Amino acid sequence: RDSDAKIYTADWFYYKVENMVAADGNMRFYILLIFSCFLVVIFGLCWMNVSPKHVMSTDAWSAIFMAYQTILFAGYDSGPETPLERITFFLMITIGVIIMSILIGLVCGAIDDYMASLNAGKTKVVETGHTLVLGWNEATTRVILQCGFLRRVFMRLNETPTRRLFPWTRAIPSTPVAVAPIVVMNNKLSKEEMQEIIVATFAARNLEPRYARIGLDVVFRTGDPTHYHDLIRVAAHKATSIVIMMTDVDAEEIDMDMYAAADNSATIRTVLALRNIIYSNGWPSITFNRSLRVVAHLERECTFLSAMDVIAPDGRQCLYGQDMTLAINSLLFYCAGKPGLSRVILSLLNFEGEAFRCRPSKQLSAGPNNKLNWCTGKTVREAMLNNCWGNAILVGCDDQKQVKNTNDGYGQGIAADPEHVIAEDDVLIFISSTSSPSVTKAAADRADFEEEAKPFSIIVKTQGSILDAAAKANILKKKKDQHVLVLGWRPEWDVNPVRFGNRLKDIASGLPPGSTVTTLNPMTHEEMAEFVPLIGIAGFMKRNGSLAEKVPSEPGTKNLSPRESLEVDDTKALPPPPLAESPVDQGPWHIAGDVTFLHHPGDPLSFLDSKRVFFDHGHFTCAICLGTQKGEKIQSITRDSRVMTMML
Repeated sequence: RDSDAKIYTADWFYYKVENMVAADGNMRFYILLIFSCFLVVIFGLCWMNVSPKHVMSTDAWSAIFMAYQTILFAGYDSGPETPLERITFFLMITIGVIIMSILIGLVCGAIDDYMASLNAGKTKVVETGHTLVLGWNEATTRVILQCGFLRRVFMRLNETPTRRLFPWTRAIPSTPVAVAPIVVMNNKLSKEEMQEIIVATFAARNLEPRYARIGLDVVFRTGDPTHYHDLIRVAAHKATSIVIMMTDVDAEEIDMDMYAAADNSATIRTVLALRNIIYSNGWPSITFNRSLRVVAHLERECTFLSAMDVIAPDGRQCLYGQDMTLAINSLLFYCAGKPGLSRVILSLLNFEGEAFRCRPSKQLSAGPNNKLNWCTGKTVREAMLNNCWGNAILVGCDDQKQVKNTNDGYGQGIAADPEHVIAEDDVLIFISSTSSPSVTKAAADRADFEEEAKPFSIIVKTQGSILDAAAKANILKKKKDQHVLVLGWRPEWDVNPVRFGNRLKDIASGLPPGSTVTTLNPMTHEEMAEFVPLIGIAGFMKRNGSLAEKVPSEPGTKNLSPRESLEVDDTKALPPPPLAESPVDQGPWHIAGDVTFLHHPGDPLSFLDSKRVFFDHGHFTCAICLGTQKGEKIQSITRDSRVMTMML
């Protein structure tokens, strides 16, 4: 039996008192008055009985008067003797207590209001060069967590006794984010709610509080990121790194009026307000932050983002838009045919361990003699093969002067041109658990490094892809057939079918011959047959399962390499040329590389439809579950439920 089912006397008393207070707002004062009078009478009678010889205990009224004074101000005065004197004395004491109570209440109220304003996060941020996060969405906690990991890596570099005692020996941060305070502002959550979420996130990922102290290193403020004055309060014009994360507000405004609201409306307003503050408060070359970077998190295409560019006085672009749906979808489908690749990419993007890191060449020590700025003046190939790092791998170089590379097939960044000569301001990209790689000291390790570099140098010098060189050397083994199932549909594919074609190419690029890609969504066979010619894959299908001839490219265009094809922006792709033949109803269709594409109409959430696909096909090695559906507008929380239902 539930213990609350039994009613006690205290329960009855509290129930009556609560109802009386709810019925009359002044009832609490009446109860206090009655209770005080009751105590005065009781203690007065007790005093009269325990002290019969006291001068004021000869009668009950004198004892009650004495008890009243004692309870009120912990003492009594025996001067007033007549009833009129005692009444006057009683009124003066009572009025004085009321006045002091009001004064104390006002002081306490002012203190409470001040503490409440501090807890509300409305005070100004007095920082310079800080990291500013505007808005709140599902990725905000991960962004703050990764900034905390960067702080931990930098602080661990300087935890040695020598660097603690002598500040000039401390390592230079690889990014301002590693040392600058993090300020978060949004109008969706309160300061307490944000603190609780971040504290729980740090604890879940084992990030020690001393590396990212809440309130000191991570500061929370409440305000509207689209409001000019609120941005001034968080010193947006003095920040070095700014992340705009208003995607949830963008979606809410579209949900309220999908016909009147524009895509990325809240993000656009935030960028414009931020742009106004930066130009009006920090535009002169003396005060403008030369390290300013503004990243706008997008979930929809924003074609006119370039019209709102934030340009530094030296002409450098400071605003970068990142369409995460395009990047995540590309990675999701690209990793489908490569088991384990998603785990590798996630590890490289996570600053908790070995990850992509970068530093200017002039800040790195490398080479057999562990010399500072050793990489400057050497080619990327020489730096890769002879850096002698024991805890890092050099993977790329970014030319800060944006010099156009004439070597076809290579660019800047990861896997840069091996013949590019590194300048001291060039940023070197490497994989490591620390931002300052160290040269191995063991002679045996140095010898092993040189032996391992010899066969690798042969592959690097080979013209063409490293995978092609490995295939010629029979390094790669033949893979087994892979069968990928895609459940659901992206609404963006209806608007731009080329994006669906690129996702199919992402999957097929990692599948061996004989593999299949199967889709299950409400599209009928006839609708899919009409949709397939629009996806932009030349030589995609042919009747009776044979490959068609590739459609020639338009005059003046060149065939892209596999690496260049991955870098093509889906949103800027041209309409595909007409294919040689139309697809047959029911399929199947074939992707170049002898990968078969199949389609099954049905509901991915239906057990019978999924069962039918499994019985018709046999088995699948992996599946991609999409929470969105064709022709349906689905909220984010519903998308998560759909994905879980598909998996179950």
